Amino acid sequence: MIIANNATFKMYISDYNRQNSRLQTAMGRLSLGSRFTSPGDAPADLGISERFRAQIRNSEEAGRVIQNAMNMLQSTDSWMQEVHNILDRMGELAVGASDGSKSQDDRFNLNLEFQQLKTEIARISEAGKYNGLQINGKTAVSVWDSVLKRIIFSQADGTDNR
Repeated sequence: MIIANNATFKMYISDYNRQNSRLQTAMGRLSLGSRFTSPGDAPADLGISERFRAQIRNSEEAGRVIQNAMNMLQSTDSWMQEVHNILDRMGELAVGASDGSKSQDDRFNLNLEFQQLKTEIARISEAGKYNGLQINGKTAVSVWDSVLKRIIFSQADGTDNR
């Protein structure tokens, strides 16, 4: 089951990697220059160099944030895939129970498995946490807002949780 297309995300990652590579190349060229022998020799250039270093650190942190978001969405996708598989099995059980050749004991056993699967879906919903945060549950679902370009946690009734 595919939740969403990752083409936009892949474009962001590719652009981030390209820009980060260019920034590191520029920093490498600056660090090899002989213009600086001490900070007092070229204070303006030192300021530029420090600004570049700050940008590199910010870019690296942005990469970690993107990786965390990817991991969270992959975890959520796995939980949803498992629920999808359970729902498929529940459908099979419901069709099997409607078979006229089944006895009451057979229907009882089919219903027992159906109820256990229903309980498992509720357990996955409650236990589905990423880094201790409830991502999907009875009251909230995480969705990607393609207009705002961010993850929105929506309530079960469709309202935003802001």
